[in-house]
Amino acid sequence: MRYPKKLPASLSESSFVWHEGVKAGLSEKQLRNATVLRPSRGIRIPNGHELRLVDQVRAVSMVTHGSVVSHSTAARLWDFPLPPWINSDDAIHVTRPKHLNAPRRRGVVGHRASLAAGEIAEQDGVALTSRLKTWIDLACMLPVAELVVIGDHLVRFPRAAFEARDAPFATAADLTEVIRLHRGKRGVAKAAEALGLVRVGADSAPETRLRLALVDAGLPEPSLNEPIVDDWGRSWHSPDMQYKVFKLAIEYEGGHHRTSEQLARDIRRAEQTAAIGWLERRVSKEDMRGDAQAAVAKIRTALRSRGWRP
Repeated sequence: MRYPKKLPASLSESSFVWHEGVKAGLSEKQLRNATVLRPSRGIRIPNGHELRLVDQVRAVSMVTHGSVVSHSTAARLWDFPLPPWINSDDAIHVTRPKHLNAPRRRGVVGHRASLAAGEIAEQDGVALTSRLKTWIDLACMLPVAELVVIGDHLVRFPRAAFEARDAPFATAADLTEVIRLHRGKRGVAKAAEALGLVRVGADSAPETRLRLALVDAGLPEPSLNEPIVDDWGRSWHSPDMQYKVFKLAIEYEGGHHRTSEQLARDIRRAEQTAAIGWLERRVSKEDMRGDAQAAVAKIRTALRSRGWRP
């Protein structure tokens, strides 16, 4: 029998299970040699290929009957805004229904859980927990603030000009319902606390973290992405955050603000804001270091200059 000298195209761009290799014509020797990596029994990954995460976990999701990718692995597949320590976690989290044993294999963290109707989704042929189920699962892994960051991400209304969707991934009512469905689950009380802090309007994780830092420091809670309205009732641009009573606008400067074109727009906007009697303050990534102390100090000083008192 003649065996192919290299991996077939169908196996070179994704992890695969042993029987797929045999079916594709690979010999046992080829399934054990340096052309493939062997992360766990029965699973092979093409060596020297940069794979997408969904392709890395595909074989793991196939090899254990009834399993779905879950927890932080599902969160990464859904592109949730996550803290760096989770994004660097190479372990693959897999959940099976409660009546089955949790998966046990090298490189896999196994879970057992109740999976309600609608809590299993699919991404490029890989079964994974839905966005809502993933959020509630993360409650046993993340602090409240990071659950709020993800909650804000889920309820955010997309910008039609930049995204291929016109509705949020979830509503506050959806988050309330998934908490109700999983009463008694570890971390659900933390999720309920986070839900009370979730707001519609934050466009990024740093904006959510800034809002939480301001409130934690005893400053008033700002409103999010609402148009500035001047004394004559005219609407202007919508800053990331604002304090209407004190006519203070706050902008978080992400990486896109470093281009010369965006910088010119930012300057024009700040001049326009000042012309209608408002003050603008910008917060940078550097201001957010060390629990956002510099950002909080900057906004506290600005609020005091506008008449706010604790």
